[in-house]
Amino acid sequence: MGESPAFSLQAGEEFKTRTGSISISPLLLSPGVALLTHLEVVPWMRNQGIGTALLWAAEERLLADGHDQVALGVGLDNPDALRLYVRRGYAEWPHGEVATTDVVYHPNGGLELRPELCRILVRKLG
Repeated sequence: MGESPAFSLQAGEEFKTRTGSISISPLLLSPGVALLTHLEVVPWMRNQGIGTALLWAAEERLLADGHDQVALGVGLDNPDALRLYVRRGYAEWPHGEVATTDVVYHPNGGLELRPELCRILVRKLG
């Protein structure tokens, strides 16, 4: 992909652009394993390398912050995101699927929490 977008992303913060957003949890999945909690590209801008650039930049930031690995969850109904992560070298962890919560943001500013079953994927950094 080349260069990543220039941004400063701290744990617990979200980086947003008009085309996508990404955030990292302040919690660690285990020592040295950061948790990427959100990566989203607006539908009309998908398949243009934006998600890859955001992911690459977040991974670089996590590595610079001393993390050895990164983990994330991807919904079972999201094969496009799964393809992106597999292309970046993520592998499914051996402990099976996990029940999580999907946060849905509505145009009126409200949010809705929905149960979601996810695959957990991990990648070694560096």
